[in-house]
Amino acid sequence: ACCYSSHYTDKMLALYYWCLFIYTVVMTASQRSNAFSQQASSHSGDQIRLASGKRPSLHPLTINAISELLRRRSLDYCSHNKISEKETQHQQGLEIVTDALEKRKRACEADGSISSDMFDSVECKAVESRVAGVVSKLDHLETALVSKVMSVPWVAKYSEHRTFGVLYDECLQEQQSNSNTTHYLEVMKAILDDPLLRISRAECLLALYLFDTLKAAQSAEILENSPGGKGDAIDFLDDDRKEALLR
Repeated sequence: ACCYSSHYTDKMLALYYWCLFIYTVVMTASQRSNAFSQQASSHSGDQIRLASGKRPSLHPLTINAISELLRRRSLDYCSHNKISEKETQHQQGLEIVTDALEKRKRACEADGSISSDMFDSVECKAVESRVAGVVSKLDHLETALVSKVMSVPWVAKYSEHRTFGVLYDECLQEQQSNSNTTHYLEVMKAILDDPLLRISRAECLLALYLFDTLKAAQSAEILENSPGGKGDAIDFLDDDRKEALLR
């Protein structure tokens, strides 16, 4: 009986030490995980970009602001059958950008990424300037966009007009110099109802604005080093659209 009791005690001790070992391993892993999480949260944001020294691109927020401006313009036209005054559009553009920057700031504050992902004052001004520039030249930019799309044979051949944010009928009316109120209303309705069409149009309008504003080799260098960090060039268009528009 004594031998059995000793054997039983040895088994219990072995089980106890095994459980203690497992507990120690689990707790150590948990502590390391918590430490890693705390370290990551103290340096939130895009760590790869942060390590490279690159600033966040201005383009996504700028494009979304222009898209929202196009939506509001279309809504005004479809509701009141008239385009808002330029001054009103400028004011709307400023409000959209201010709201978008404020939302970005709150999001960065929430995840601790202010230093890495929030725009500085110069970058904020650059976004405001680009949106205001597109607004001020909107008529010219939209005419240029339609004209360039019409000049590229493969667009009509493969019915790729919407890739550029324009309609086939829009190009046809321009070609026939037959623009009218009904035609314009159709364009405004399409922009209002189709988010993908609207965002594609916003991208192309911004690309044309940047290209017109910063033409030539010296200008391209300026754009490379503009607010938003090196590499903040017209990199948001695919090669086909870039070749069609920026030539």
